[in-house]
Amino acid sequence: MEPHMEAAVIAVVRKMLLDGLQRHPPQGASPEMVATTVSWAVYGAAKEWLGTPGRVASEEIVGTVMRLVGPMLSEPIPQALHR
Repeated sequence: MEPHMEAAVIAVVRKMLLDGLQRHPPQGASPEMVATTVSWAVYGAAKEWLGTPGRVASEEIVGTVMRLVGPMLSEPIPQALHR
C-alpha cells in the first residue's frame, strides 16, 4: 500500500478506537496512546495477512487479530511498565 494510503487507514482506525476509548478510558495509559498502539497493530496484522500466500479466510483472521489486540484494550498496564 502507498504510504499516504497506509497513514489514512491507520488514522481512520485510530479515530474509531479513540472515540470509544474516550467514553471508556483505559487504565494505565492515555486513550490516545492505546488507540495509536492498537490501530498500528491491527493495520500491521492486516498487512501481514494480505501478504501471506494461501492465507486463511478473513473471518478466521479477525478472531486471531482480536485475540492478539484484545488485551491491549482490556487489561491494565502492569506497574513495572509505568516507568
